[in-house]
Amino acid sequence: GSYSYTTLPNPIWLSQGSQYIIQLYQGVGDTYYFGSSTQIDSRLTFYDMRYCNSCTQNTFPTSVITSGMHYGNADFLFYYKNTITPTPTYTINSVALPTVAATSSNSLICVGTTVTLTATGATTYSWSSGTLGSVTLVTPTTTTTYTVIGTNPANCSSNATITQSVSICTSLNSLLQNDLNYSIYPNPTSGIINIDLENKNNRLIKIELLNAIGQVIMTETYESNRFTFNLHNYPAGIYFIKIIEQNKVIALEKIIKD
Repeated sequence: GSYSYTTLPNPIWLSQGSQYIIQLYQGVGDTYYFGSSTQIDSRLTFYDMRYCNSCTQNTFPTSVITSGMHYGNADFLFYYKNTITPTPTYTINSVALPTVAATSSNSLICVGTTVTLTATGATTYSWSSGTLGSVTLVTPTTTTTYTVIGTNPANCSSNATITQSVSICTSLNSLLQNDLNYSIYPNPTSGIINIDLENKNNRLIKIELLNAIGQVIMTETYESNRFTFNLHNYPAGIYFIKIIEQNKVIALEKIIKD
């Protein structure tokens, strides 16, 4: 006969001393032969061979070939393994995950202030803010939680989170470098806020109006020395005026609307 062998997609190891049934189905027109073959080799032995000329893959053959005959156009290619006695022992050298930590240069900052976040405990770092490296600079407008993923040389990773607290600071101007003379009035106000810049000259200034939780609700860019915000359509409460020049906050003032 001429044979070709295919490995089972999920091979099964047979147990020594056990008997197994293997069912082979051939289509219409397939041929077969049989001959004496009571021993496959020293490891496998035929006990009972059966056939059926009109069976299907759902019908098990019942006709018995006597004397342990090899039946059909099928052959077996199999593998065996030797078991070592005693069974060898082994250890797995596991690599610990990095212990990543994150800290802030200032746990509480004012709106518009940039803070430095630093990660330790790994080799490379990736921040949720989109930057890489152990250090990242952020300028959150509200309290924000950041995540950093640290990876060690074994390519094992873990992460850490840090929550940066942000406050609307009434004394922020003492922290800002500001050479602009300005006045904001009336304060408190019933709706209209005037902003006068005494030495603006040709400087391009952007003014933002923020609510009590630091959300920007109005933005204006002016080239004149006087700006006006109308708060008539906003509820009474605390607001903040942020003065920005060249993407830098140079003043932040609290406004109270009656």
